Amino acid sequence: MRNIFFLLFLAIMLSSCDGDPFESIIKLDPPPYDKKIALQFRAGVNDTFVDISLSRNFGILETPADSAFFIKNLNIEILESDQVLWQFNSGNDIPLNRATIYQEIPHGLFKSGKTYEIRASHPDFTSISAKQTIPEAPAVDSVRYDFDGGINSNGDEVSAFEVYLNDPAGVENFYQFSIGIISLSINPIYDSNNNVIGYDTLRYGPYDGYFEVSDDPNQEEGLNGSVLVGDQFFDGQAQKISLKIYKDYSPKEYVIYVRSITEDDFIWQRSLIRYEGAQDNPLSDPVLIYSNFKDGIGIFGLYNQRNFKVN
Repeated sequence: MRNIFFLLFLAIMLSSCDGDPFESIIKLDPPPYDKKIALQFRAGVNDTFVDISLSRNFGILETPADSAFFIKNLNIEILESDQVLWQFNSGNDIPLNRATIYQEIPHGLFKSGKTYEIRASHPDFTSISAKQTIPEAPAVDSVRYDFDGGINSNGDEVSAFEVYLNDPAGVENFYQFSIGIISLSINPIYDSNNNVIGYDTLRYGPYDGYFEVSDDPNQEEGLNGSVLVGDQFFDGQAQKISLKIYKDYSPKEYVIYVRSITEDDFIWQRSLIRYEGAQDNPLSDPVLIYSNFKDGIGIFGLYNQRNFKVN
């Protein structure tokens, strides 16, 4: 019996002389998918420029070149009550950053409380569309700055910004908080005898800053170091939002940007943050990025922003 098993094993080995006898190659056809336009268009009241990211999806087994992500001659329209207010064509020139265009828009294109529709079309794709209503400007009583804002969970010193909101009642409200940092250079002014007669302050920025991730249940991480807050725990009430950054002893001024954003934008940012967080974790569940486009992929988000300078 032992000889029979040996001969059987030898026959398998000899029959696979040009490869691993325990290895087999299975050819699979790529799974089908619907080719779709992928578009990101987020703008606010009083904006005069907008970043437009326009691309397309690809199959899971495709390896497209960078130039293939950009959709040439994509037509985009902004409408109110089916009337075209603004239109743009992406043209034939591929942008340096692959798929994002920095485009001028008319001042006053978007107004508080108005509902707008975006439509994007191309001969090779199904047209896509989405609608958004711009929220009212955030009701902020004041913004206060405390250089000595305490210590975070890691024992690091932080500075704190306290934003006092008056949340409108009876409607879901969604907020986004960001910070701009202005660096100061204080230079002496001399007279003809080389005596200091004053000081000149030069300002550089603002540059994007990053808020600390908070354990406040109202707060969630947003894009680019921002903080997202929904009013589910304080609907119609006055609320203090405490935001923290690492303490910086060099001279600085700050701009706190407070946005009222739409629910779609709020959900999209949360899903994108969770998607990015799951990429390096093989044990995490798959995360789908939210989209509010009909027949497309991406986000059409509109916001209303107020800026508060503090020092």
